Amino acid sequence: MPTSVEMSAVQRLMYFPSLHGDESKLIKPFKLIFEVITKLTVNWWAMILIWLAQKARQNWLVTVIKQIPNGMSFFRMLAIPVVMYNLVYQIHLNQHSQAIPWLVYMVLIIALDALDGPCARDLDAVSEFGKRLDPASDKFCFTFIVLGYTLASLFEYSIAFCLLLFGFALWCLWVELKLIRLAVGPFRRLLDGLKQFDPDFEDPGAFTVGKIKFNLQMLACVAGWLGLVYFPSDPTAILAMALILNASRSFGDKSLGKHREEYVWLLVVYMACNGGLARLRIDSVQSQLSNTDSSDSDTALPPNVTRFRQTG
Repeated sequence: MPTSVEMSAVQRLMYFPSLHGDESKLIKPFKLIFEVITKLTVNWWAMILIWLAQKARQNWLVTVIKQIPNGMSFFRMLAIPVVMYNLVYQIHLNQHSQAIPWLVYMVLIIALDALDGPCARDLDAVSEFGKRLDPASDKFCFTFIVLGYTLASLFEYSIAFCLLLFGFALWCLWVELKLIRLAVGPFRRLLDGLKQFDPDFEDPGAFTVGKIKFNLQMLACVAGWLGLVYFPSDPTAILAMALILNASRSFGDKSLGKHREEYVWLLVVYMACNGGLARLRIDSVQSQLSNTDSSDSDTALPPNVTRFRQTG
């Protein structure tokens, strides 16, 4: 495989690594489709702009274009709070049809995670800051999505369940900060302070296992939002799956891998507490249904009771 130094910008523009060498006989259709999509969406037009800027001797423009991958990560971090606010607001108004576009926006923000890495490699814009920023934006988005889910659940589930969910989001953020260790600028002294709790942890960066884990996490979160919008289902299984996936990457790490027992016990406690809350919620809904005399009173019931009656 020729290196980026040996290839010109135009050659790299049309170069597919999986289409060259002995690996071509083992190409899978989805891998080729993914490469074409990523290059069509970001890489090709960005590389054309770089090539034109180099011809025009505009080095400042080349520098700006090479910041596109980092800009995508920053955009995700800025956009996800806005999307979560509108999504929770629409659910609060019980306008679930209006929440669907914001749910689509959330999925698109998640999908941007698959583009910044290939774009940075094709543009020769890989940097230590970008390696730390990419997983940081992943965890930032995940925490806000779970936090938004917590607020939206306040209109569907008990306060105790939502407090437990809020604690889960904060715990995820704490663990991921230990994994990321975004030691850049003024954050260095703050995050280096975490070493007093775990002095042996390393900076794994964003690698394949972490990417798979993040994508599965996001699928679990999207499934949870769909369940919250369309179905009166209890999200115990979905959130437990996200918890297991969040701990999966830590099992392979030298530092946090020593603390498997903490994850196991936390999962057991979480499942037990959430199972009990689910039972209390079902009993509460059934008691409210037993106190209603006619279907006309459905308008006075909270949304979770009305939907429970419709599905029951």
